[in-house]
Amino acid sequence: MSMIKFEYNSSTKCSEKCSKYFAEQLDNDTSDDEENQTFGINTDKCLITLLSLENNYVTLECGHKFNYNAIFNDVYNHKKNFQHLESVRLKDNQIRCPYCRNIQQTLLHPIEGRENIYGVNTLNMEPKRMYEFMRMYDLARYYHKYSWGKCCDGIHHSELNGPLEMLVSCNNNKVKYSNITGMVYCPNHFIKNVISQLHIEHIDIEIMKQILLKFIKTVNKTEKKKITTKIDILSMISDNLKSSINDNTTKEIKEKEKVDNSEYNAKHVLQDVTSNKHYRHNRCYAFFTTGKSKGSQCNCCVSSFNSLYCKKHTTMVQNINQFITDKDLWED
Repeated sequence: MSMIKFEYNSSTKCSEKCSKYFAEQLDNDTSDDEENQTFGINTDKCLITLLSLENNYVTLECGHKFNYNAIFNDVYNHKKNFQHLESVRLKDNQIRCPYCRNIQQTLLHPIEGRENIYGVNTLNMEPKRMYEFMRMYDLARYYHKYSWGKCCDGIHHSELNGPLEMLVSCNNNKVKYSNITGMVYCPNHFIKNVISQLHIEHIDIEIMKQILLKFIKTVNKTEKKKITTKIDILSMISDNLKSSINDNTTKEIKEKEKVDNSEYNAKHVLQDVTSNKHYRHNRCYAFFTTGKSKGSQCNCCVSSFNSLYCKKHTTMVQNINQFITDKDLWED
């Protein structure tokens, strides 16, 4: 029994000596040009992309060189996307060399034309500021009136996985939910974001309508009737969007005045209004084209955020879009 214990301790000590020797060899490694050439490291190339060094290349404290965009993306991904996988997490003021894994106590320097990201190339911004709106109450259910929260102006759903720090600019804490974007905005930005989305959709609808107006001249009578129906649908939606843009523009001043209204200054006016099927702010912008309600606007609520139509009319608009695609009518 003692013999086995002796061998185990001896093996452990040997392992410790080997580890210590290996660590010493790493510590004695230098990054000067001569030794880099000995180990096959090309000092004239970025060690991430292996491309020639650009004018704004970065030399880390360990001596390894990288093109700015390459090391910026590496540091960003490491600290923002994969940090939770690390056993030892970097501090806000630390970055790690992707080549030798040396940790330095200084960040990358900011450069013109590249965004400033907290913990990557600057410490002059509030950390986690961009995630605060996610910790509020259920946006669609509660924020149908102005309540205390974080304005999401500048943030888009398509960018939620990207660098958001630079996009958050408004500190107004009285916000209301917009079903068009699925986010909350202060009175100063609510109307602006609504109008922006309406403008984008109006342009898209008008483009589809103009394409069909040209195409209808080339088809037979049977197909002309179907296309006329599609044009009528798009025309009514376009007129409704244009009217809504004008209406919302006149509301902008009134919307800003709500900040000073005592009704909207209450610290908490949150309500769960899910029992009311019309609790969302926006009705479907499409119109009925058949039946008793022909020519009248749909009474349904929009189906989801970033949508202007109910589920049924969303499919209808998508079908028109697909029809144009199938006929290869899109113009360059």
